[in-house]
Amino acid sequence: MTELSEGDAEADLIRQLRELAHTTPESQEFVFDLDGSPALVVKYYSGSGSHVYLSAPYGVGAASARAPSSEAYRSKPASAHRALRPMKIALREENDDDREAVATGISREFQSGDPVFDNAVYIDTDSDDETLRYVLASRDLRDGVRALLAEGVRQVELDDEGLIKANLHIFAHAQHDAQRARRLIDAFAKVVRNAPPVEHATEVSRTDLQGVLLSVLGSIAAVLFLLGVPIYFALVPSRCWVGTSDGEGANLNCEVSGCCDPIAPGALIGIVLAPIAAKLVSSMIRGRSNSHRRRAVGGFSAALLAFELSMFATGIYYWYR
Repeated sequence: MTELSEGDAEADLIRQLRELAHTTPESQEFVFDLDGSPALVVKYYSGSGSHVYLSAPYGVGAASARAPSSEAYRSKPASAHRALRPMKIALREENDDDREAVATGISREFQSGDPVFDNAVYIDTDSDDETLRYVLASRDLRDGVRALLAEGVRQVELDDEGLIKANLHIFAHAQHDAQRARRLIDAFAKVVRNAPPVEHATEVSRTDLQGVLLSVLGSIAAVLFLLGVPIYFALVPSRCWVGTSDGEGANLNCEVSGCCDPIAPGALIGIVLAPIAAKLVSSMIRGRSNSHRRRAVGGFSAALLAFELSMFATGIYYWYR
């Protein structure tokens, strides 16, 4: 096994993929057969954010695959399970933050019953336990996911808008050798081949109210971060402005009472309220597989918004009292 730089490992992996797919040296898209059908698509995106993207339709391997290898489903027809789709089951390498969030009860993670898989892979999804138990029942599928992550794949997604996806962003790797491309394709094919068929449920999809509220909170905070300064000064009353002699605009006249006074107290109030808002919002987020990540995003958004609104409120108080 040879130690290669990121650039050299990237070039070598793409060369391996081109050879496996029997394409030209300039090709950046490679198609591989799955049981006789051209189902596995691999795309190479070069540049500053270069990565390899693997995809295949979810369920494309169901025709050649048997029912999941689980006693609980041995007698169940392969097409019997129904679930809300897309299931959006994200599988990534489990880290210390994930373990701590589950241990403290902030996040909740489904356990497959396979200790090797459960200790290595974090399952991030809103799909119910019955669906996860069915989809992840195949040991071959679980082994394929672990093999992909071991090769440096960041995340494997099952049924993201009807696709199975995997992305490789880091090319320099301890396991990089002349067979790395073959291992990647074989592992991905194992996942695709053993992903069991899931019918679309007729129920109306559940609305993720918490996710919607966090998106709104984050959007407002982002807009005020980008446009806050011009909006802030647009609210300053005309009495606070003084024209310049060169005619190029106006400046704040801090000699007028209340015009510049709110800046310092507004910032101070914002600094005090920001962590309180972050803690309040974060404390309300728990019970999902991604709650610890939502806490980080929601807490930051709440803190930023609290600071921004403090600046606006203090300014309006001083300017218009």
